[in-house]
Amino acid sequence: MTARLDIGHVRRQTAACSSSLPRWRSDICVVVDQLLVAPGHERMGVGHRLLEYAEQYAIERRASLLRIAVESDNSAARNFYRRAGFLPVERELFELDLERHTPQLT
Repeated sequence: MTARLDIGHVRRQTAACSSSLPRWRSDICVVVDQLLVAPGHERMGVGHRLLEYAEQYAIERRASLLRIAVESDNSAARNFYRRAGFLPVERELFELDLERHTPQLT
């Protein structure tokens, strides 16, 4: 296995995917359960392509948010998501506002 992407949920805003969104915005959120790149395959663009896929998947479902859990001690992953436009919203949760985001991964 080189990489793995698990998109767990497409859902309406709930406790697992809550935000104080204005009423005019979509209340759909996509949650990525896992994005893994196998050792030895890092820094080859695999993670970027998986994240681009997840973002496109969310946009096609008219989601306003894309969320991903990130372990608090995984600084490389946390920096990766920050560079991609995600913001930490909880200790181990990052969020991308799809209605304000311009892709930066290419």
